[in-house]
Amino acid sequence: VIEVYSVEHLHVLQAILDVSPLAPAKLAKLKHNQPHHPATLYLENYSAFVAFIALEKPIDAQTFSILAQQRAKQIEQMMGDATAAVYCSNILLQMAIVEAISGNSVQSLRSVVKAMQLVKKIPDEAPFYQEREKLSIVFDLFWAVVPDDYKWALNLWGISVDWEQSIGRLDKYVTRYKSSVGLGDEAQIIESLVYLKAT
Repeated sequence: VIEVYSVEHLHVLQAILDVSPLAPAKLAKLKHNQPHHPATLYLENYSAFVAFIALEKPIDAQTFSILAQQRAKQIEQMMGDATAAVYCSNILLQMAIVEAISGNSVQSLRSVVKAMQLVKKIPDEAPFYQEREKLSIVFDLFWAVVPDDYKWALNLWGISVDWEQSIGRLDKYVTRYKSSVGLGDEAQIIESLVYLKAT
């Protein structure tokens, strides 16, 4: 299991992904017990993201992005290292999804590019393998849904998406993490999104 999350954080992540009625209380307890842990801020953002996607607490995309940016800045001030890049790149990808849903393709693309730049700071070492794999799969998903109007931007960056390679990586990723608390559900959600796009 990636070391940037404690066991407590993984259990809260699981509750958020399960859309459990206990998730808000578990997150509140985490905020009380570990208020200065960057993963706590990240999970606060993740909870808001899940609520946005589920339309349970309708919040406009602009407000979500402002709060997400504030949390990312707080995390950078706390850490400013490879672990901070993990949280912040994930927050940027959440922002990009919200922006894409709201029809702001240009801003969504900008958020993805910022996330790509942050991923360069994440070392290719054991504690970070899981996050690096997940982010590469999510990037593939994004590039596949970029509107044709912006495909030229991908050519400038030398980006191309090979779906067969993506699905091969995805299958390995899901197999590896499917039994992990929190991470298994997240892997299956990403798998569903990729197969939905692929079909």
